[in-house]
Amino acid sequence: MKTPTPHNAATILRTKREEISALVETVKADAQTIRTKISQLRTRREKLMTSPMSKSEFLRLACGWVDKQANEGAQRLARSFTGGDSLRNGGATLERTRQGDGVKIPGILTNGQYGMATVMTDEAAYLFLREGIKQALTGPVAELIKWPYTDTIDDVDAALAEVEAIDNELEQLGAELAGLVELGESYGATI
Repeated sequence: MKTPTPHNAATILRTKREEISALVETVKADAQTIRTKISQLRTRREKLMTSPMSKSEFLRLACGWVDKQANEGAQRLARSFTGGDSLRNGGATLERTRQGDGVKIPGILTNGQYGMATVMTDEAAYLFLREGIKQALTGPVAELIKWPYTDTIDDVDAALAEVEAIDNELEQLGAELAGLVELGESYGATI
């Protein structure tokens, strides 16, 4: 093997230094591209999380929430008759109070504190008054001719799915950026 001359060694080192400098500049450019993408994704995520929903989406979600509460009330009522909510007394019972005979359905209809009048739980209210509650929630909104918000989200479920996808992409980009920073540091460069 031929021993490099001092002139050839200097040329080789200069060439390697230029190659390393070019590599560092490429890594810096790649890192900047990733940082820009991360910034754009964070901006989009923030917009999705803070934008108001459309009128139709509000009405859909409000009614869905009432239905969910009512369905939970129905399940609780069914458990009441099978003793699932009251191991001590076996479920729904007749009860004698100072006001007279009544029905006690644990978790749905109970005597109020100190034997006061019968109290309906929130779950029971949604179950028994489902349509009235929906109308009370949605009626005033449905009657609005102009929705007070602009630039609204029409599908909250799709927006939340997009936020999840953004979060996954942000995690991946963060790992890529960390790898580039580590590579740059291994060459003595700040990325």
